[in-house]
Amino acid sequence: MQRGEIKRIGRTRTPASYFLFEGEKGRPLNLNNLSRRVIHPAVGSLWRGWHGFRRALATNLARLGVRDKVIQEILRHANVATTQASYIIVDRAEQLGP
Repeated sequence: MQRGEIKRIGRTRTPASYFLFEGEKGRPLNLNNLSRRVIHPAVGSLWRGWHGFRRALATNLARLGVRDKVIQEILRHANVATTQASYIIVDRAEQLGP
């Protein structure tokens, strides 16, 4: 076993191979099941789905001053224009300023 690897359930995995949402058996969780079983019961009608989550994440990161290129990389878009046009929602009042 190499440094930085962890032996788990009969196989060796590097930290880079972990899933963000991993089940007990080391496989990725089905995100639709996660939202139906965990997220929606916790937040109710405020949950707008994964696309809404990604848009809110991009918008909030932009408001915090994170560069568009970094947001693009987080969302794994091929082109920064996709991130800017479809995911970063800018309020018109914010554009105009005080």
